This record gives sequence, structure tokens and C-alpha cells, in this order.
Amino acid sequence: MWYNNRKLFPFSVDKPLELSPEIIQKNAKEVQQLLHAALVTSLDISLDKLPDVFFYLLERIVPYDTALLYVWEPRKQWFCRGIEERVPSNIETGNMFTKFLKDTMQPLFITSSKELDIPKEEFPLDFSSMIGLPIYIDTRTIGCVEIYRKKGKAFNFDDLVLTKNLILFSEKALIDSLEFGRSVDNTLDIRIDTPQKNIILDILHQYEEQARRLSYELSVAIVAIRDLYKFGLSLETNGGAQTLKLLAKKLKGTFRCYDKVIRYDESSFFVILPGCSTKEAKVVVKNAMRSLGKNTSDNMVSGIATFPAEAQDSRSLHNAVIQSLSHAKKNGSDCVSFTDTGMLKPLNQSLELDVKRLLLYSVPTTDELGKLLDLIKIQTQAKEISIRKTPPGKAIKWGNKTLGYLSLKGLPKEVYSWIITYLAPAWAVVKRLDTDIANWHTSILAIASLLSDLRASYPMGYSLRISDHMYTLARALGMKEALANKWALSALAANIGYLGIPTSLFTKTKVGYFDTSRIRKHPIISASMIRDMPALDLDREIVEYHHENMDGSGYPRGLKGEEIPLGARAYRLVDTFNAITSPRLYRQGLPLERAVEEINTLSKDLIVDPGITSVYMNIICS
Repeated sequence: MWYNNRKLFPFSVDKPLELSPEIIQKNAKEVQQLLHAALVTSLDISLDKLPDVFFYLLERIVPYDTALLYVWEPRKQWFCRGIEERVPSNIETGNMFTKFLKDTMQPLFITSSKELDIPKEEFPLDFSSMIGLPIYIDTRTIGCVEIYRKKGKAFNFDDLVLTKNLILFSEKALIDSLEFGRSVDNTLDIRIDTPQKNIILDILHQYEEQARRLSYELSVAIVAIRDLYKFGLSLETNGGAQTLKLLAKKLKGTFRCYDKVIRYDESSFFVILPGCSTKEAKVVVKNAMRSLGKNTSDNMVSGIATFPAEAQDSRSLHNAVIQSLSHAKKNGSDCVSFTDTGMLKPLNQSLELDVKRLLLYSVPTTDELGKLLDLIKIQTQAKEISIRKTPPGKAIKWGNKTLGYLSLKGLPKEVYSWIITYLAPAWAVVKRLDTDIANWHTSILAIASLLSDLRASYPMGYSLRISDHMYTLARALGMKEALANKWALSALAANIGYLGIPTSLFTKTKVGYFDTSRIRKHPIISASMIRDMPALDLDREIVEYHHENMDGSGYPRGLKGEEIPLGARAYRLVDTFNAITSPRLYRQGLPLERAVEEINTLSKDLIVDPGITSVYMNIICS
């Protein structure tokens, strides 16, 4: 099944499936049908009837030949429509696509079954195109929908978006039919009306992982009662305690259906807001407080924090929202974000999602170039770095052409020389002096690698040097030019995950267990950032597995020997050599002779690949 999952990864979808204005305009009739799904939420409908209604609506919006619906929680159920010929074996337990959706929580979009590198006899049924979508209740996948077409017009991206939104429109009916209680949150197995402060971090960790995987922002809030006695409550009486339990349920009803409201402690509530920026979270929280009535809202206060803009993981997000609430109480404010407190240090700000958006979705425009400069400004702590059409400013040349001028303040000269080397090619694509859009994305990747070097306190250009060595080693191993270039580009992406980790962790004199664990997540973050990047041919395995050791002692997966892809083994060797020869904040680099001895020892101990080591050492020593 791992084999099939791997074969299906190229067909997974890792971008928002939103009803954009373009999709709505192109599919006006279908969107109108979509709105009828909202009627389902007002019906008292049992689970055994819900699939019939869902299949009916789906067929009117996205015509299909066969549909399968699987529900795993709270009890296993399956439903189908349109199976007329061969019945899939073990249909009640699902198929390779079902397992992929359950394991990865990623949508599947296959426009042609001929593109699948899987024998046709392994298909669950005959089809030409298919769509698969997981069904979520908060962070938990509780089922999936699969629809197939046997022939004719293939499913398109609009069909995928429409199906996803039908599932969202039907969510309330599904929750109600599955009898997920209001006092008990079955998705997290906790009560929402009793204090759950001790397990908040575990819950937040689930949401953090999902936010990283699906590339959305995650805001949290603590909504607290300023004065219980002023509020007319006493926890020493049954009436006071009962009123607070009821308030938890009432507060839950004021938020969006996919937000999470949990009793935090005796007098406050923890709110989790997936997909919300800080600005949006403020609006949602304030509106929720107002909806409780003026007397109640006047005696309530809230603090907000957002991942990744204001925190890099679940632990720092929890700390940030606590500080936001404390600041709000001290200053008499009703709602305060972590940015409002003035405690957010820009250098520790996560650049992960911003860089990912530039890599995956940006187009060569002056506005997008400005966003790239904003990221450079944050990481380099420059006071100003912006584009100007006319002087004053530093003239940026491309051949004999002037691209424009950079207004600079506070950017170190040694950093500028590296940055401008890769900024100029991107600018040339914006100006249409270079028509190869791949150079735009290559420049963004190179600059991201420079910023990650800065964040991790590596010497400037460290990742570029690794990239050069990877190209040379690939050619020495007999690789063709195209594959050598692929290795080199992938090496640039290996450490960009550092941009999702606070700079402060890399400058500590002592790094504890939890900090080490956070730093060791960077290969997974890097791999997520370049997943489905269409413009550049990158090897995701090099990026994700570049810290695996031959003896199985590496991370993040603990792969061993031949389980580690060749490119990742090559990177591990090249990176290790360059790491021990490069100066760091806490030590000097080793001289060449000592470094060669160290690498040979690591080869004998099966940390790095002995076969590749001999080839690379010949390159280094020559």
C-alpha cells in the first residue's frame, strides 16, 4: 500500500479549493444547485438517508458514473451508487484510493487513469477519471467521497472545487446525523463545558500539523470573564458552575461551524480558528462576544495569536495567546493580538507560508517582487528595501539595461552582494528582458536559501555551495546533465524549512530537547514548501530525507541503507563535509585534512554512504 500511496502522490492536491469569482462565473448553474445543499442542514435526517440526498445533489452539480461514500467514525459505514457491472472486491473496506485519502488527508484528482503508474487490474473499478475528497470534522478525517467517470469528458478542477464545497455545505447534516454531541466533542474526545487547560497543547499540536500540511493560517483566542462576581457568578454555587457550562455551549454557537470552543479554565474559553489571519480572527472574536449580549460582552476580554505570523509552533502559539490576554487585561482592552503587545520580534517571525506562496503561486510582477523584498527586509533586519523606477537608489543592471533602483537602508553590504546576484534575474523576468519564467522561480528559491542560511547562522551562500557540490558529485557518479541540475536545485530547497523556525533557536548556547525537535522538523517543512511546485523540477526525496543516516540513526523517518534515496545520501555526505569545514557561531571550521579524516570515519561508521564517499573525497582532494 505504501507503494501505491507513493504512486498516487503526484495526483494529490495541495492548494485551496475555494469558490473563486472565476469558478462561480463559469459554473453559475452548478453553484445555484450548490446552494440547495444548505437546505439539508435544516432537515432532521438520519445517516442511512443522508447518502441518497448527497448523491442526488452531487449528480446534479458534478455528473458521475459511480460514487462511493465511506464513513469511519463514529462507526464504519459505506454507501455507493452507480455500480452496475464488476463489484469491487472488499468494497466495504475501501480501495487504494480510500486508503490514500485516509492516510494523507489530501484530495485526489486524476484526470486520466492512463497517467497512473499502477497496473489496471489493481484499479477498484473501470474508470477514465476520478475525484477523491476526505471528509473532515475539525482535524480528524472521518470519511471520504470518491466519484468516477468511465468515459467521456474528464473531471476538471472546477468539478473538484464544486464537490469539495458540496461536502462543506453538507457538513452540519453529517455532524448531526452522526450524533456528535454538543457537550462532548467527539472529534477530540473531550467535554467542551469543563476546564481542559491541561490538554490544550496536545489539541493545538494536531491543528498545527494540519495547518502546515494544508498551508493555511491558524489563529487561537482566549475569551475570559473579567470578574465572575461582577458577572453575577460564584463557582461555589451550583448555579454559577452550571451557568458557565451553558456559556461554553452558547459561545460555541456564536462561532463558525468548524471553529473549536473549549472551556480553558474556570473563567475562560479557548477558541481555535482554522484558516483565520489575525485581522479576521479579531473580527470573528469581537462579533462572537457581542452576540452574547451587551452586559455579558462588556465583562469579557480576549487575546489572540496567529500561526505562523506570530508563532512558529503550537507551544509558542499557546504562550503568545496567553501574553495577548494578559496585555488586554492590563490595558483595559477588549481584544488584543500578539502583534499589538509589541512583544513580537520580527526576526523570529515565520516566513514559511509567505515563501511557499511565492514558490508555488507567484507570477513575475512588480507587486510579487515587492513581497519578496519584504521577506528579505524581515530576515536581514534592514530598515528599508524597496523598488523605485527613478533615482535616488542603487541602480540595478541587466546587461546594459537598467531594471530600476533599490532604495536601501540598513542592509549589510555582504548580504546585499549575495541578494542582488539572484534578485536581478527575477527582476529581468518581470521586465520581460528574460522570457524564461523558470528563472523567476529559481531566483526566488536561491534567495529563500540565502535567507535560510541567515536564519540558521550558516555562512552566507552555504546552500549555494552545497548546490554546486551536488551538481559536481552527480556528474562524477555518471548522472546526465538534467539529473545533475535537478540535484543542484533540490539542494537549494533542502534547508528553506528553517524559515519556519525562530532565529533565536539557532543562537542559543544551550539547545534543549524540545528545541532540537523543532529544528529537526525542517526537512519536513522544506518538503511541504516545494510540494507540487510546477515551474521547477525538484526531487522532494532529497529535500525530505537529507538528514537520514545509513545506520538508521538519522531523521525525520529513521530510514536505513538503501531505503534512503541516492540523492538524499549524496546530500547527507556533501552537507556533512561542508558543515564541518564551515565556521559557525560556536566553533571554527575544520581544515581540509582533518575534515577528510572525519568523513572517512563517518563512512566506516555507516553514517554516510561509503560508496559515494570515495567518489566525493576524490573530488575534494583534487
